[in-house]
Amino acid sequence: MNLRIDLILATEQRSASVLSGKMILRISCITVPLILLTIIGLAGTKIWRTNSELSALEQQWAIDKPKQEAAVLLRGLLAQNNDMSAATLAWKKTHLDICKVLSEIIKETQSNVQFDLLRLNESLQPNGTRTYSIVIKGRSYGEEAESSVLALRKRLSANVYLDPLLVKVEVPVFKGDDSPTAEKTDRIFQIDCQFEPRKFE
Repeated sequence: MNLRIDLILATEQRSASVLSGKMILRISCITVPLILLTIIGLAGTKIWRTNSELSALEQQWAIDKPKQEAAVLLRGLLAQNNDMSAATLAWKKTHLDICKVLSEIIKETQSNVQFDLLRLNESLQPNGTRTYSIVIKGRSYGEEAESSVLALRKRLSANVYLDPLLVKVEVPVFKGDDSPTAEKTDRIFQIDCQFEPRKFE
């Protein structure tokens, strides 16, 4: 017969396990608050760091904002200057050298032809082109009055400088000079010169 006698009271008994329930409870009471404090501390540190970065950015923005506004203003001025420059270049490209044109007209005019009026017309079309035309009104004298006017029209059309610029040369008015002092062979004429339109680009 085997008898077992327990000399240790139930309250004095201890578990053979490394972690007992009491031990786990004690550890939990210490570690859980530590974890919570750590999380709260990390969150607080992150909030403080974020606020510091925000404050630094606000200070930097306060410094950079006038520069940014100045840059926007300068960009607007640059755009205006570029537009003006482009417009100036476009006007220059569409410009007709009037002095040279008049010089060539005079060169092709015979001595018995007199101009009473020479008018330059310039207009800007809705399609973005500049057009030029010249109206010449005058008189021709002598036996060769009629042939001189017709020759002037042909010579203007055949002129090396004017020919590439001209679209057409017409004589809408050509008649005898009925003024009291005019000879029978004298003529009154009008020559219209239409130039090639010049497009803005």
